[in-house]
Amino acid sequence: MHRFFIDQSTEVDASVIISGNDYNHLKNSLRLNIGDRVILSDGDGFDMEAEIIDFNENEAELKVLTKEKSKVEAELRVWLAQGLPKKSKMDLIVEKATEIKGAVKEPGVYYFFEELRVIDLIQMAGGFTNLADYSEINLSAFVKDTDVFRVPEIENELTIAIDLKGQVKYPGVYYMKEGARIIDLVRLAGGFRPDADTSEINLSELLEDEDIVKVNKIDNDQNYIYVEIKGEVFLPGIYALRPGTRLIMLLNRAGGLTIFANDSELNRTRELVDGEIIVIPSIEEEDEEEEEEEEEENIPVEESYYIKITGAVFDPGIYLLTEGLTMMDVINSAGGLTIEADLSQIDFSFLVSENASIHIISTNELTTEIPDVSEERLNINIASVDELQSLSGIGIILAERIIEYRESNGPFDSIEAIMDVSGIGESIYDQIKDDITV
Repeated sequence: MHRFFIDQSTEVDASVIISGNDYNHLKNSLRLNIGDRVILSDGDGFDMEAEIIDFNENEAELKVLTKEKSKVEAELRVWLAQGLPKKSKMDLIVEKATEIKGAVKEPGVYYFFEELRVIDLIQMAGGFTNLADYSEINLSAFVKDTDVFRVPEIENELTIAIDLKGQVKYPGVYYMKEGARIIDLVRLAGGFRPDADTSEINLSELLEDEDIVKVNKIDNDQNYIYVEIKGEVFLPGIYALRPGTRLIMLLNRAGGLTIFANDSELNRTRELVDGEIIVIPSIEEEDEEEEEEEEEENIPVEESYYIKITGAVFDPGIYLLTEGLTMMDVINSAGGLTIEADLSQIDFSFLVSENASIHIISTNELTTEIPDVSEERLNINIASVDELQSLSGIGIILAERIIEYRESNGPFDSIEAIMDVSGIGESIYDQIKDDITV
């Protein structure tokens, strides 16, 4: 069931009034009727099943049937982290707003998260008035954040009234200009429903005043496949088709390609498969993808390697850093110098090389007393393939496995952890334990 959020808590058998944007969503977008049920959630952690009992002007009255503790609220505290997509992909996450003015029943500002087409925005605004001039409006276009739509009124032109029934997204009475065709009517109604039988519909047929157009439901006793078509067609949606239908036939059912369609990769003669989704790209999307690919190609690839730093820094350890860093960069990565660091022994502009092992001398120690572990033992966290092969029992295969393990799992936290590498058991570990360090 559809869910709505209310500000106040209430009890069973009480009445609840829904108005404003929630009413518009319930009545005009979801097209719910008296007797339909929804879930109401309050701010105290309760869910209530409620039934629609009446519609007043811009308000819906519901009766609460049941009330129970919400089962969807987590008892544990949860933190969510979100990555930020680049460019237009960010539009799929951030709340957006658009304003619609003119010849619609409920002009105003509307908020949305998901992709929204112009036809759906118009339905959110209660639909067109009988004087709306929609001839220059692209109903299948996507709405963008901060867009302002103005629906003009017809000037000095005759209109006809058409009653559209059956399997379309928004059935109802539509006022149209003389000379309108069925394809224009179906576009105004948001396109066909998935179970619409479009096989006998002539989309090019001219409409006359007081026509009744009915879109029948498919015969479930017959065998159908279901294919969804999106993008640059006039009537995107899900279509029920007979097995063996080819792409050209689906394109015709969907009203044909728009002028923005990129059909360079289309094979119009191929047979369609049940459940497939066909996206007709636009020329603008292709240009945008090419720009993104060019930008990604121009991004320089930075190599990285492990560097070990010990001594008078706040966070000594092994760090995966990019090439071209100076001694200052490495020190900053390790939390900076402690107060005991001997600054006279540090060349801050020195470029650090791959697999370097750095020791920051403190004023409490002498240079001659610093143990040079890197010369006595091999650091398995920064050693290369060739250096690892110098160990007893380690050939090129095991050396490469050590490198792969290190890249996948990070540096070893102890020399014993090298036995987690496939092929290195206690016997090999006993041979190399006195020659390695981390």
